[in-house]
Amino acid sequence: MKKFFAVMTSILLLNSALYASLTAKIVDVKGGVQFKSPAAETWVNAKPGDLVKEADSIRTAKESSARIKLEDGTLLMVESNTLLTLEALKQQEVEVKKMFGKSEKVTGTSAKINLASGNIFSKVNKLSRGSEFEVKTASSVCGVRGTSFNVEQIKDESNLSVLEGNVEMYNPAFPNKKVSVKKGEKTSLTKNSAPEKPKKMSDEELVKLNSKEKEISKPIIIELTPTLLGENIVDNGNIKEITLKVKNIDLAQSEVIIIVLSNGNPVGEYKMNFSSGGKEIEAEKVYIYSFDTKGEKGFSFKYKIVNK
Repeated sequence: MKKFFAVMTSILLLNSALYASLTAKIVDVKGGVQFKSPAAETWVNAKPGDLVKEADSIRTAKESSARIKLEDGTLLMVESNTLLTLEALKQQEVEVKKMFGKSEKVTGTSAKINLASGNIFSKVNKLSRGSEFEVKTASSVCGVRGTSFNVEQIKDESNLSVLEGNVEMYNPAFPNKKVSVKKGEKTSLTKNSAPEKPKKMSDEELVKLNSKEKEISKPIIIELTPTLLGENIVDNGNIKEITLKVKNIDLAQSEVIIIVLSNGNPVGEYKMNFSSGGKEIEAEKVYIYSFDTKGEKGFSFKYKIVNK
C-alpha cells in the first residue's frame, strides 16, 4: 500500500462536480523540455506560449527547466531531469462544511501534480474556497492553500522544504504522527516511515530556495506572433465599414495599419481604431475603420502590425 502525507481539508467532491477542464501555460523554457498528451505517441518540444492540459506529461532534460503558469496564477518551476503529469487540472463543484454541521456548495479549482521523479518548486496563490493544490509522488501527497515550497522525489524518498506558509505532513501508516512544516523548515518521508521531525533549513538551503522564488517570480514575457482571426466588410453606400479581429497584439506597443489597394495597387495606409477587447496580449481585440470609396470600385485591403 502506498504511503503518503497530506493536508487535511473539509472539502467533499460532489458526484456531479466537474464543470470544465482548465489549462496551464508554459511561459519559459530553458534547454530540452517536452510535453505529451496520453493519446500521443511522441513527445513535443515545448516553447513559451504552449498550453498543456489535464493528463498531459512534461519532462525536462539535464540542465533544463520550464516555468508553468496555471489559470489561477500559481507558478511551477520544473527543474532538470524531472518527469511529471498534470493529474488534475479542472474546475469543480465542492461541498464545504461550515459550523454547526451545515455546508454549502461552492465552485473551485483542483490542480494535482504527479511528480514521478525530479524536482518542482511551486508558488501557490492563496486559493479560493473549494479549491485545492497538491503535489503527489509515488509515496506522498503535499497539499497547500497558499505558499511557496519545494518537493523533491529521489527513488522512494520525498523531501519537502517550505519557504512560505505551513504544510501538514503525515503517513497514513502512522496517522498519529503528523507534523506541521512551517516557514523555513524541511522534512522527509519514505514509504516505510513516518515523516521526520521538521528542522530548520540551513542558510545555504534558504538562499537556494529564495533564489528559486526570485527566478519563478520574474516577469513573464512571451513573444507571440499577431494572428488575424478574421475580417468583415460591410458596404454602406460609398462607405466600407471594415472590422478586423486580432489576437497576440500588445496595445501599449503596437497598432494595426490598414493598407488600401485599388485594382491591386497600394493607394494609402491608415491607422485602424481599437474598438474593444481585453488588455492582455493574447486576448481577442477588435479594430474598425471606415473607408470612403467615393463611388469608385476595385478596392481591396491588407493589414500590418507596426510599433508605435
